[in-house]
Amino acid sequence: MNETAKLSKKFTPGSDSNMDDEYDMQQQPMTEYSETILKQEYKEEAVTRPYDEKSCSNNDLPKGWEKIDHDSGMPIYMNTETRVCSFSKPYFLGTNSLKNHEIPVANVPCLNQKLNNETQIDTNFASTSSSTSFSKKCPLTLSHAEYRNYCSKIFKFRNIKFYKFKSWVKRREYLRKQKTDSKIKDLHKSISDSTTLYSIVKKEGNALNPEDTQYVINLEGKSYVGILHEYIQSVLKTASHTFVVKELEQSKYPYLCTVVLDGIQYGVGTGPTKKQAKVDAARATLQILLPTVKHFQTDSSSQTKNEIQENNNFEQYEIFDKLTVKDTRIPQICAQSTESTPYEMLKLCVKKNFGEGSNLLCEMEQMQSGSDTDNYYRCTMAVEKYSATVICKDKLEGRQKGAQALLKVLHPHVHYFGSLLRLYSHQHYEYNENKPNEHKPKTRPYRNPDIKLLKKLRKAMLQLESPTNDRKKM
Repeated sequence: MNETAKLSKKFTPGSDSNMDDEYDMQQQPMTEYSETILKQEYKEEAVTRPYDEKSCSNNDLPKGWEKIDHDSGMPIYMNTETRVCSFSKPYFLGTNSLKNHEIPVANVPCLNQKLNNETQIDTNFASTSSSTSFSKKCPLTLSHAEYRNYCSKIFKFRNIKFYKFKSWVKRREYLRKQKTDSKIKDLHKSISDSTTLYSIVKKEGNALNPEDTQYVINLEGKSYVGILHEYIQSVLKTASHTFVVKELEQSKYPYLCTVVLDGIQYGVGTGPTKKQAKVDAARATLQILLPTVKHFQTDSSSQTKNEIQENNNFEQYEIFDKLTVKDTRIPQICAQSTESTPYEMLKLCVKKNFGEGSNLLCEMEQMQSGSDTDNYYRCTMAVEKYSATVICKDKLEGRQKGAQALLKVLHPHVHYFGSLLRLYSHQHYEYNENKPNEHKPKTRPYRNPDIKLLKKLRKAMLQLESPTNDRKKM
């Protein structure tokens, strides 16, 4: 009796175990339930379906889908292979677009039933009224805008802006640009706020030149020698650079190093070791090649008196960092500021790089002009294999302009006149030639006693002592 009660309770309608549909009952073998059916009391009950069979027909279901009546009274659709269920009616898409196709109204149950009810009311009203003869029909499909308007009454939408491209080429260019911008932003975040990133290294020339590009150089954790090597390889793209080290007759700074690019001397540095001399020479070269980067100025707290004076001499040329090498205003500005003129700097450059025996040739050739008042000259300056030619109104102007042009030929990597002043200005050059040394206080060196000198002193003292003793005896 207890077993029959348990079984009758287990298979009562509406329980959790009786939620399976008729399809599942047919799939299970009858042998498992034969004894159970004999013991329990089975009663037939009438089930009412509130939905319209016409609106939920299974004639146009996709392959593998079946319509089954749920205990809730609504139809449920199940895929027999995957056992995937859905209360909305599935449909076959075919060759239509997934994101932009007309939505069948019959596959949206709530909207379909709502429109059917409105259509039925309008039809009944039209049949009873004699003045109207139209009948409203339920639409078969909905556009994406109509479906959004219906769903917006229940759901909340947010607008998302996106870009549309006319071709795949423009889309790839945009994505490539976004990736590079994001990498640069991440690089800026990873590096500290100090000036350790220099990304405005730009070569001078035509804007249409493909080599006229920008380079990003990370300065964090690198020595001046490493930064100089990276700048020469990536920006200047020249391999002819060397560090020339010489020994000096000094106890404090016995080594002198000079950076040579394409046969022209640039930065000079001294130090107690060869490594320190190379570091100072690389820093001085970077100050000449990149005068706008403040990272190459060393900390004043760790500088000596001579180094501070040297940096002050470098900072006084900042006003000339805005003038290009061939600027026509340079001779006038140099005369007003008592700085070295381009011609004086050129003579010093020839003496420093080619020796005192090298000759600087300057030829002036008068040009023929249509008027008698206007006279023009062609000035040609040359030293060894380098030469430059300019057009000028008088010989004085031509000598200065020719010197500027020849300095640019000798220094193709220098773009601003301030860098040339750091190299060949009389004040800076004389300071480096006669660099003051810090003299240490002289201390008497320790030596061994001079025995011969001590014997002579002893003998002289004895001779002086003998007459004094004789006088005392008398």
